[in-house]
Amino acid sequence: MYARNPVCHWCGCRVRSERKKGNRATLDHVYPVSLGGTHTADNFVLSCPGCNINKGNREPSEWLRYLESVALQLRSALMLQPDPITKAVHP
Repeated sequence: MYARNPVCHWCGCRVRSERKKGNRATLDHVYPVSLGGTHTADNFVLSCPGCNINKGNREPSEWLRYLESVALQLRSALMLQPDPITKAVHP
């Protein structure tokens, strides 16, 4: 299950094996057991700890919608930051 350069299935950040320090990979159920998911290989993905914990028992489509909304909020916030040189706010 570990690739040479493993990434989180949900957010794409790099994750590391348990033997190394840093953002350690976790196994996450794609479909939560509480919603009828199974403990089989086809229902597991590598996940960063943040996504695994925050996804909780959400279905994949619900979690991806949440991640998209967070990404939009971050992009909007970054676009409203003043330019460090001119101090102007870019729309």
